Amino acid sequence: MIAMNCKIFPAVFSVFFWLLTISACNQRVAVNVADGSVRPNIDYIAGLRNGGCLLVRLRNEEGRLAQMEEAGFPNRAEIERRKIFARNQSFARAFIQEWTASPVYFFYEQDSEKVQAENLKNVTFLDENLEADATLQPACSAVLTAEFGFSVSKPSTEEDVNKLSEGLPLNALVLMDNNFVQLPKNFPNRARRYWVIMRRTDAEMVQRLNEAVLDFASE
Repeated sequence: MIAMNCKIFPAVFSVFFWLLTISACNQRVAVNVADGSVRPNIDYIAGLRNGGCLLVRLRNEEGRLAQMEEAGFPNRAEIERRKIFARNQSFARAFIQEWTASPVYFFYEQDSEKVQAENLKNVTFLDENLEADATLQPACSAVLTAEFGFSVSKPSTEEDVNKLSEGLPLNALVLMDNNFVQLPKNFPNRARRYWVIMRRTDAEMVQRLNEAVLDFASE
């Protein structure tokens, strides 16, 4: 009985090694998280690293602030506007200081549809002070987007994607495609705000995601 097991073991090990090899070869096959279909030969990170750009979406929440003003609370709206601007300044500063994986540009949420349509020439990009700068005209061979927002561990439905815009706690820095869909889990796709009891700063989150992208690209 022992001799039989000794003969079987090499065969079992060979099958295991074969499956492991297939898994390694396929680790960068992207999955369309909307419908589950496989899209071969797509490597988001390679595209980003080879002439691509990262476009960071900033939310100024003008729609919500306008509603506050219309409801008769202009002072409260102004206070909120200043808080949101300070928050976005912190986000932008973190990327300027820590992101080295690609060129990075900032835009407000109102231009989201233009980014989805890859109509970058009509997107209003922002300088480091979050002022519109018409001289910023990125030439990108590929586009990824990022946002401080709500992350799901494995986005799979339209509902999951919509959570990014529902004002839920900003629990992660999320790396997305140009349709603002979080990248599949086999790619670096987020940096969490909290780890156990530790709260990461904006800069630490950007640094962590940047390192993950560079590590992935070097594999």
